[in-house]
Amino acid sequence: MTRRKFQIQPAFRTGSWLTNHRKYYDRAHFLFGRLRRVAEDVLALWPVDAGQAIRVGDGPEGLHEICVERDALADSVILFSAMSVEAFINYYGVVRLGERQFTLHCERLPAERKLRLLLLICDGLELEPKDPLIAALLAVVRRRNALAHPKAKEVSMDFAPQDEPGQPLVEIAADALGKCTEFFRLFEAAVPEASHFMPQLLAT
Repeated sequence: MTRRKFQIQPAFRTGSWLTNHRKYYDRAHFLFGRLRRVAEDVLALWPVDAGQAIRVGDGPEGLHEICVERDALADSVILFSAMSVEAFINYYGVVRLGERQFTLHCERLPAERKLRLLLLICDGLELEPKDPLIAALLAVVRRRNALAHPKAKEVSMDFAPQDEPGQPLVEIAADALGKCTEFFRLFEAAVPEASHFMPQLLAT
């Protein structure tokens, strides 16, 4: 039996890694810009006051298709925001632990537990449950989970979608992307030597 003493690797070390967290972050921002423009187009075509519901087909020609595009863009912003954060956490783990040990011990953990463990063993940082870094991560992940793991809901026979309008889609997407950016800022503040890992952060 061969035993080796394991050593945590420094954030600044020579090597090459494949990661998509920067690409996902850039795509989230690109899609959010498109979302804002499409949402303005929807409002310009909306035949009644903003916030009032209409039936599919009651609006001007092309309105339904634009609404579908708006909704798909909002969902995409949420998904890419979460993918960026989770890809970054995986990347950080592979850099600090090496791919073999990260895959063996961390890869399949939930995002929050994975982040806590990596910062604890790699940087000696113990995060409290209400730490802002954890809060930002969970906000992004919960938005994604609501899309990726949808739940059915039983409603009354006379239920209409306008009875439960919820938060406007642009605001939901903006919140997800904003929390994604906040996560990166907070991580960099917690681990300054990892600043070169960050995507180029942009205002939402």
